[in-house]
Amino acid sequence: MEQAKAIIKEKGMTMTDAISLFIEQIVLEQDLPIKTAEDLHRERLIQELQAQSERALREYESGQGTSLDDMRLRYGL
Repeated sequence: MEQAKAIIKEKGMTMTDAISLFIEQIVLEQDLPIKTAEDLHRERLIQELQAQSERALREYESGQGTSLDDMRLRYGL
């Protein structure tokens, strides 16, 4: 709490000012102006999916991909 007070004071604000500003931002954005644990988890999942997609595209472009027929044989489709 003391660290937060010091940071807020450096910005020329009081704790009351900071809390009021926080509440105003919630109303303006109709959301919390901070990332929740769920938001961070969602961002990590998106980053992982993007990385997997990029790897798959590189493999495909370099000819390392698997054909549709091979996939059907492999998985019995």
